[in-house]
Amino acid sequence: MRKRLEKWGYAGGMLLCILTILFAAIYTRQDDLKRHDTQSASQSQDETLSDALAARWQRPVDAQPSARFAGAVRDGKTHIWRLSADTVYPLAPGQSIYAVSEGDVLFCGDGCIVLSHADGYESRCTGALSMRVKAGEHVNAGQVIAVSAGTGELRVELEKNGTYLDIESLVSP
Repeated sequence: MRKRLEKWGYAGGMLLCILTILFAAIYTRQDDLKRHDTQSASQSQDETLSDALAARWQRPVDAQPSARFAGAVRDGKTHIWRLSADTVYPLAPGQSIYAVSEGDVLFCGDGCIVLSHADGYESRCTGALSMRVKAGEHVNAGQVIAVSAGTGELRVELEKNGTYLDIESLVSP
């Protein structure tokens, strides 16, 4: 730096230093703006995907679950561990049961409806149900697929490629 100061003089050296600092500041600011735009776009995409996922799934009834998906649970009486792969919802007589997502009816009978959804998802609803669909039909998300035939509970399982999932984690709050 001293050689430059001697060659260009004090004023020239100072000008060179100021221009270097100014260039670095502008370049850094542009990099910050690019990073901010990238983060904003990524956040926007995440929100869009989250909204799309939430819009794709819904509760099978208009009620909060009485027992949530728990994975492995220990029975209080027998003390035996078992898989609790379902979410339980309370049912009132005549209450509508809805398709949790768009799909095809694989099985319908004996108080059970099995639906096949996109991307390898499969849902099962069991309880005292009066069926409103038949095997082979295509259903839309939110379509009435059954009506409660009495007081009780609706058990809902959601599976993807052999792995059980919590339906409540997919529905919008």
